Amino acid sequence: MDKILFTNGQQPALNDTNLNLLQDNIEKAINAVLAKITPVILFQGSTQDDFVLSDEINNYKKVTIYYKDNDGSRYSRTFENTDASNEFTVALDGKFNSSGYYNTKLRMYRISGKNVNGTGQANFNYIEKSVYYDNSITVTRVEGYK
Repeated sequence: MDKILFTNGQQPALNDTNLNLLQDNIEKAINAVLAKITPVILFQGSTQDDFVLSDEINNYKKVTIYYKDNDGSRYSRTFENTDASNEFTVALDGKFNSSGYYNTKLRMYRISGKNVNGTGQANFNYIEKSVYYDNSITVTRVEGYK
């Protein structure tokens, strides 16, 4: 931020230059706060496949992934990226329970830069004691916070 000019070392001089600097500094401070709380949409759509983000993941300190499962339940997963990592793995899971039927869905993604690639999936049915290796997770939106 720019320096405000002071008179006699104690109070800022009340002049056009200082008022303009004060206004600029306030605007910069507000914009810095807004950048931290306003999400950037990195992906918008509906996919069970690999997809590409609009920006590198290491530019964001917090990321939220919105998704749904094949039973219509909606979820979100938020994770911190405070070390500005450009590569990591994230697990998205969903659950369904209906009068004696319970299953859990899991989808793993590897995020590298802008690329989001599915690395595995499973659908566990606890009543039938069976495991399917199909993908029951659909990503609908990814938001990044600076």
